[in-house]
Amino acid sequence: MYQANVYKIMIGAPSDIKEEILVACRVINKWNNINSESRHCILMPLHWSFSSYPSSGSHPQKLLNKQLSEKSDVMLSFFGAKLGSVTDTDISGTVEEINEHLLKGKQVMVFFRNRIDASNVDIMQFKKLQDYKKTIQNKVIWVEYEDEHDLEALLLDKISLFANENLRGYESITTKTQQSSGIVISDWDKEHLKAWVNSGDIEAYCLKYSGWGRTYVLGRKQYPVSTSEEVLEWDDFFERMEDMGYITIDSYNKDGEPIYKLKKAARDYVKNV
Repeated sequence: MYQANVYKIMIGAPSDIKEEILVACRVINKWNNINSESRHCILMPLHWSFSSYPSSGSHPQKLLNKQLSEKSDVMLSFFGAKLGSVTDTDISGTVEEINEHLLKGKQVMVFFRNRIDASNVDIMQFKKLQDYKKTIQNKVIWVEYEDEHDLEALLLDKISLFANENLRGYESITTKTQQSSGIVISDWDKEHLKAWVNSGDIEAYCLKYSGWGRTYVLGRKQYPVSTSEEVLEWDDFFERMEDMGYITIDSYNKDGEPIYKLKKAARDYVKNV
């Protein structure tokens, strides 16, 4: 069984950027419609206007950082003619969001709009924006666009390139269970489970001989052992496989030894190893 990976994309911009927010959401949905089924990946847009909720106890920007920035995997930031309003710790809310992402090693895609309405430009804000643009030229690669009409095709192209480079596809649910449970599957485990799955027989059991003599039969593969250390290794193997949900006890043989049976999760795991 598989489930899609969800990647959250935060959209940030000063108050003079409005249409670009709608374009970004539309592009993300378009990417999902084209790619999510085949890539087993879903992109989820985050923006304060629809992803935040009323809260208190700190500066508003810090509350938004907790609700959005900390949850997002990558940020799209758009600038037009304003840098934005200062916060308690940074030169603007959008800049603070960018810095939050960069500090945590998250990717940020920055876009600057070229075509602006000169009659509505705040000269001080515009100068601050140009100064900021100079300060980040050695930290990020930004992209310029003419207006929101020019942005849609450009943004779909950039998000697709980013996805190809950075986004992982689906993971099996059992693989995620392995990661969250802390169970370590060794190369030895993988080798023997793979041989069992590929043998064409779903059963495994142990044949006992005198002393520590054993033969472990995994499907159509046989593994003779002769020491207590090897027996313990095999016991641990079956215990781990059972804990991971890859095998189950089907019945017991005449010696009271369990007869194990492969589950579908084991086949799914082997396909992705």
